[in-house]
Amino acid sequence: MIDIEICISSDNFEILSKQVLAAKMGGAKRVELCSNMQHDGLTPSQAAIELASSVLTDEQELMVMIRPREGGFYYVKQEIEQMHSSILSAAKSGANGVVFGLLDRSQTALNITAMCALVELAREEGLAVTCHRAFDALLDPVAGLKQLKALGVSRILTAGGKWGQPSQATDHGQTFSRYLQAAQGDIEIILAGGITPQNATSIVAQQKQTNKELTEYLSLHAYSGVLTDGLVDTNKVARLCRAANNG
Repeated sequence: MIDIEICISSDNFEILSKQVLAAKMGGAKRVELCSNMQHDGLTPSQAAIELASSVLTDEQELMVMIRPREGGFYYVKQEIEQMHSSILSAAKSGANGVVFGLLDRSQTALNITAMCALVELAREEGLAVTCHRAFDALLDPVAGLKQLKALGVSRILTAGGKWGQPSQATDHGQTFSRYLQAAQGDIEIILAGGITPQNATSIVAQQKQTNKELTEYLSLHAYSGVLTDGLVDTNKVARLCRAANNG
């Protein structure tokens, strides 16, 4: 079963519950809640987390972006402390998991010390951890994957290409295959980058050709590909779920 994760903007509070419900009714397994999608997603408000959580059931998971500002993923002490507080707030507000990534000053390697502390905090609060596309900024992603696995990270979100550059999942099948092989089922790989109901079947089929036994540790992440007029479209979510699993 290929799980589907839908990224939802929390900026319009008045329609947020409708957006989350659309993802839920379409069959999505997870919702990733973010604010400020024009900046590739920042931490949503506590009120938005509580509202999104109230719409979902135990069958779905609410993942909350923990990103204090736009730009790169090197954070100073005060920003890391803010992320610490945001993780606690997410747990208190009904989240099932959190999504973050911290790099060192070079912005090409993980800040292991800070990542370890925040992963440990999240796990103490009963939250699963996804490393977001900071992973795609790593100079050696496979080495980073092994480090994240050792830290206890549950999932890695990747578009296969370098962070900061346009990247389509359809162009990076070999890269995804390499990550799945390196993960060996110990960490889930979430494929992102222009995922749509139209291309999901071919993306999954390509991985099944080379990693059939590992595709159960694969999931798909969609944002714009399931929107109609800027809103989550239940029918598109349902079509994406079918395409990923019936192709």
